[in-house]
Amino acid sequence: MIHFKNKKIQEIKNRQIQQETQNKIKELHENYLIYKNLNKPFELNENYNSVIPLNLYTCWHTKELPTLLKSTNEILIKENPEFNHYLYDENECREFIQQHFDQEVVDAYNSLIPCSYKSDLWRFCILYINGGIYYDIKFKCLNGFKFISLTENEMFVRDRPEKCVLTGLIVSKPGNIILKKCIHQIVVNVQTRFYGKNPLFPTGPGLLGLFISEEEREALIAYFGNTKFNDNLEVFYIVYNNQIILQYNHNNYRNEQSQHKKNLHYHELWHSHNIYI
Repeated sequence: MIHFKNKKIQEIKNRQIQQETQNKIKELHENYLIYKNLNKPFELNENYNSVIPLNLYTCWHTKELPTLLKSTNEILIKENPEFNHYLYDENECREFIQQHFDQEVVDAYNSLIPCSYKSDLWRFCILYINGGIYYDIKFKCLNGFKFISLTENEMFVRDRPEKCVLTGLIVSKPGNIILKKCIHQIVVNVQTRFYGKNPLFPTGPGLLGLFISEEEREALIAYFGNTKFNDNLEVFYIVYNNQIILQYNHNNYRNEQSQHKKNLHYHELWHSHNIYI
């Protein structure tokens, strides 16, 4: 009798495992079809009436980039010759803030421990002063996309978490009031040692999303997505007008980042309650 019970239990478990496997395969296939539909040649106009300054900004904690990031960024620069290209390290980020902002903003920058949090504050600052486009250095252009196609309007990107707006790509004129509000809020967050409900809220997409209404967020024509092909390959990308324009291989990036990081990932620092000096 006991043997029969055990056999029935094992049969149920086997059916559950089989169903979970089938569901996973179905999900991967559906994700692939979505990705394939979005992954198509980007159509460029002959001319653009640019209102965004032709500045492309990115940053890393040092000028000594890891091999893959360096190669990716060099290709991106060659593909976008219309722009002035700027790669800032943390010292240059601090110097820029010192030159253009009050001491409380400098103090906020110095008080933030995660590199990505420092970078969030700096990107808001430099776009507020100079205008242009900020992009995360891990991204590569896809399908013939060129940044010049984003220069006719300001643009934010809808992130996947609810009410969040991506900070990995921002297109802005100088003096954007939303960026000014973000800078001020980061100063307040640092002064009050604010953590928020998850790691995206002290400086990043959660904070930026505070200053864009839900209606405006849902109306954004660009959004951040991802597709997992298998356990070893997951890609993250930005979709603009139903076309993938920027992408990075999550697995490759995280592997390289872990080998060249200055400190712990911001998720780890947030969960250990250690994001401020």
